[in-house]
Amino acid sequence: MDQQAYYKQSFDFANCDEICLVDDDDVSHLDNRLIIHKLYPLKKVVTFTGLIPALHHLRFEPIVNRIVFLDLNMGEDTGFDFLSSLIKYNIHNTKVAILTHSRFMLNKRVAFQFEPVGAYLIKPLSELIITEMITERQHFIKD
Repeated sequence: MDQQAYYKQSFDFANCDEICLVDDDDVSHLDNRLIIHKLYPLKKVVTFTGLIPALHHLRFEPIVNRIVFLDLNMGEDTGFDFLSSLIKYNIHNTKVAILTHSRFMLNKRVAFQFEPVGAYLIKPLSELIITEMITERQHFIKD
């Protein structure tokens, strides 16, 4: 079986203030929201189908601690554009998990060069993957 998840950091879902889903696929939003709410029923989850509205939200909504699930392939823009904008606008207190269909290892290497990226996950998201993000950390990458 192919590895589905790679981690650079663990994630603290219990203490985050908000989870953002950034993906141009509404069906993915629905599925991912259901999985997250099953594990964290009271957690605030916001969804964005475009990078500009997601970046605007992150820049202007005063949230102390957030987790972002980010798709890499979003039409004309990419998740890498989003990550570059996080740095450009000095957005902190945001930990990013790439959630993509891309198994291209170069994408994983590039993603982990961005400080906010703590995980590279192959779709679909599952309860098991979220649990691993918190506890097992069994697939940590080597620098």
